[in-house]
Amino acid sequence: MAARGFAGVRLEDIGGAVGVSGPAMYRHFASKTDLVQELYIEVQERHRDAATPLLAETGDLIERLRIVYTTGLDQLTPYHAHAAEFVSAALAPRSG
Repeated sequence: MAARGFAGVRLEDIGGAVGVSGPAMYRHFASKTDLVQELYIEVQERHRDAATPLLAETGDLIERLRIVYTTGLDQLTPYHAHAAEFVSAALAPRSG
């Protein structure tokens, strides 16, 4: 995906990169968009897990906002290069 971008990669290509056959990928994900949506959920869960213990340490609103913002950025940073394509996939009318 890094070389060809989201639009240039098939679900089978992604599966092949991780040692999973195309048909096996389709048993788990109906489309690349579904895969991106699952990735988004995973990132949000990691964000919650990173922020929750830090939020428990303070009641200060500004500090709590800083925690949510910085832990969110920390979780999203690895995906920065593909952010526009991921957002586009997530917002696509057929992404249901």
